[in-house]
Amino acid sequence: MLIDSFIPVQKLEIEFEYSVTQLKIGEITELKLRIFNPYEFAVPLNRSDFPVSIRAILGKDGKVVASIPIQLKQQVYELPPGETLDLDGKFSVPILPSGSYRLGMSVKAGPFPESFHSRFTSIEVVE
Repeated sequence: MLIDSFIPVQKLEIEFEYSVTQLKIGEITELKLRIFNPYEFAVPLNRSDFPVSIRAILGKDGKVVASIPIQLKQQVYELPPGETLDLDGKFSVPILPSGSYRLGMSVKAGPFPESFHSRFTSIEVVE
């Protein structure tokens, strides 16, 4: 039943830090994530019937140009209720034209569109 499977994620909050000033196409970028779950219930991350994933978003001119899954270094099965998790993650920079982009984090839950969960910051993508 869909109602039993639905996992709201809209209120999750993500802060992120990275040490590079440029993203290089094809390279792995590592970052630190701080994810706060304000809900009174745990948010599962690994359910096969309703997968929830953390994604890096690259935007340009107000449009999403890349949505990239973040690989977490720690094995995390759920975000505990009312808690903040500090995690290490990484993603591979896709092939994009060089230039200025906006980098932010999103959460993708099941078949629903991504929702944005962080502030966006300016970053350069280079070949």
